Amino acid sequence: MKLSKSKRQKPNVIICCSGGIDSTALIHYYLNEGCQVNCVHFDYGQPALKAEKRTLRGIEKHFEIKIESLALRPKPSYASNGECYGRNALFILSAISLMKQPKTLISLGIHSNSIYYDSSEVFVQQTQEILNGYFGGLARFDVPFLNFTKRNIVEYCIKNEIPLELTRSCDQSSSKPCGKCLSCKERARVLNELNR
Repeated sequence: MKLSKSKRQKPNVIICCSGGIDSTALIHYYLNEGCQVNCVHFDYGQPALKAEKRTLRGIEKHFEIKIESLALRPKPSYASNGECYGRNALFILSAISLMKQPKTLISLGIHSNSIYYDSSEVFVQQTQEILNGYFGGLARFDVPFLNFTKRNIVEYCIKNEIPLELTRSCDQSSSKPCGKCLSCKERARVLNELNR
């Protein structure tokens, strides 16, 4: 016997949130899909930690959700090119500790055209294999924006009236965005393209 739609259990998702455009778009996406949304923000000693926490308070209020905070130790370090090696893998494996049931989606705002291995389709596939080893295919690494460019995600936000002013993209400053890090430059480039 099939359950009626109203009696079916809603999918459970854990979204790794930073306060940026990508993870904020994910919150909207999964709420719109009718999922049970659980959000977590990771403190790994990042330079922008305080600003991220301030930003997330506004996002919590806008979407009427709660974003949990989880401190990760030891703190990972940044390479000279600004990359934090292993950060996404660390987030995913840490999110496992928050799972209340094996049948769970874990999601990050990974999108196309990234220069980083841990934002690639190969990384997604290999991470799913790790989850399969733990949970026999019940847990899924879900990345709905994998084939989106950054511009596509910004367009998604505009189309769905997600206020971009609530979000923050700087990796290096807890006050005013630095304008120099890769995240600041990418945000500025996309917004300038759309405002032409």
